[in-house]
Amino acid sequence: MSPDALSTPKGIAVLFAVSFFLALVVTAFLARWMRGQAGRWGLAGVPKHDETAEPVARVGGLAIVAGIALAGAITMLVSGLAAEHPDESVFLGPVLLGAFAMALLGLLDDRLELRPRTKVLFQVVAASAVWIAGVRVGGFQAPGGYVELSPLLSYGLTLLWFVAITNAFNLVDGADGVAGGAAIAATAAMFVVALLLDQPLVALVLIITAGAVLAFLLFNFPPASIYLGDAGSLSLGFLLGGLGLIASSKATTALAIAIPVVSLGLPILDTGLAIVRRLLRGEGLHRRDLGHIHHRLQKLGHSPRQVALLLYAVCATLALASLILLSPDMAAVGLVFLVVGAATFIGVQRLKIPELLEFRRFLDRGLQQPGVIARSIALREAVAGVSGTADVEAMLAEVGRIFEKTDFLEAEIRFMHKPGERETDEVVWRWERPEQEPAVESEDEPIEVERLRLSSSRLWARNASAKFWEARVPFLGPDAGSVAGWITVRRPLGGHALAELDVLTNTLLPTVSRRVLAAREAAEQLELSAEQDAKGRDGEVEVA
Repeated sequence: MSPDALSTPKGIAVLFAVSFFLALVVTAFLARWMRGQAGRWGLAGVPKHDETAEPVARVGGLAIVAGIALAGAITMLVSGLAAEHPDESVFLGPVLLGAFAMALLGLLDDRLELRPRTKVLFQVVAASAVWIAGVRVGGFQAPGGYVELSPLLSYGLTLLWFVAITNAFNLVDGADGVAGGAAIAATAAMFVVALLLDQPLVALVLIITAGAVLAFLLFNFPPASIYLGDAGSLSLGFLLGGLGLIASSKATTALAIAIPVVSLGLPILDTGLAIVRRLLRGEGLHRRDLGHIHHRLQKLGHSPRQVALLLYAVCATLALASLILLSPDMAAVGLVFLVVGAATFIGVQRLKIPELLEFRRFLDRGLQQPGVIARSIALREAVAGVSGTADVEAMLAEVGRIFEKTDFLEAEIRFMHKPGERETDEVVWRWERPEQEPAVESEDEPIEVERLRLSSSRLWARNASAKFWEARVPFLGPDAGSVAGWITVRRPLGGHALAELDVLTNTLLPTVSRRVLAAREAAEQLELSAEQDAKGRDGEVEVA
């Protein structure tokens, strides 16, 4: 194609269209041929999540890389575009070489299953070489001008970017069609950015990449007959990470540095959630699990095709949102990303990820710690108060006053006339919050009890609406293992009911129970002494 033809928009459009379809056809042919050879090459195996399935060829990545290389070489030779844009070629060359190196690394991993540290080390070496070649996170555009990062910070951020995106695609490649769809959406967004910023050579590589990935999706859309494999996920992640940096490097808006981040939002989000999940579980970051976004969607009842289509919609939305970053209207950019952020938050909540639900409960408990601490302090004050009272009645009155400062609803002490026989028990003391209806069973309003054994605790519901928790501490009888009675306290069930059980059951209630039991034994001893004295006097009278 002559240089004059490429100087017109129509000529460039024709070149892009031909390149796209050339990559599509070449990659489709290679993928079909490699699928038949995968067994001989040792690149076919059952999915790790389903060992009962039929072996599937892991050659999709090799087909993509070979398709990009062949289609790109033919296009470059025919068009001569690389010679006309040496400013772009000098950056594209290292990125393409790095992607091919990742393909070889992935091929070794598909065959030998390399250690995670080994793969990360090779990724760091490849990213370092690309940084030396000039493809880097060098700075960002601020309202006052361009802010250039220090070499050390630039190097660190560049390594983080390449390693993160490379592994993000490796992690997201866990369901049929997902990684390919995310790649096409991101490639389309970067292609538009490259065109708008007058980077035709970068745009050409991106359109060739899109054609190759689309050809792979013909075999990978559910049900897949070809998998991407580590050779494909690692090389594709590295390639898109580098192309994203190059494509956004000429943008003049303050948020242009975030264009590749947003366009690759799904792999980044999935990787971030995976890191959080594994940290919360105390597991290594390299451990495989079935908690990724696509796995959660499948567990919620979506079919593999529905999962792929749903995530395609998410990727397309993020790709469109990334283009908004080119707008100089910061108010519009802020509004769009406020909506995208809210949608992402709601979407993550709908996934019902167990680790995040538990973490949210932990945060909620932390926000309410002042109230929990106040109640625990009140309970500890009660211990000091009951210890200083003269008799049991004064002690119980002090306990009631302390309970009024908390949110307790009811407390009572029961004794059994015959230790171990529940039917002989009776309430000997009860405290009720004046403004609260007693949470006890009555003939008019029976209580439906739902039990959850937690040491000496149980969970129950009154009329199946208002919920409370109840803690009991037994009074041990004179015989070993016998129970003479118990003290019970009840309070509304909240997210932090168990936080006070330690103070309540290990400090306050045992103190009260010991004093009450001692007083009861003393009273029984007095009664016994009185009876003996009375019998003695009666005996003396009879003798007289």
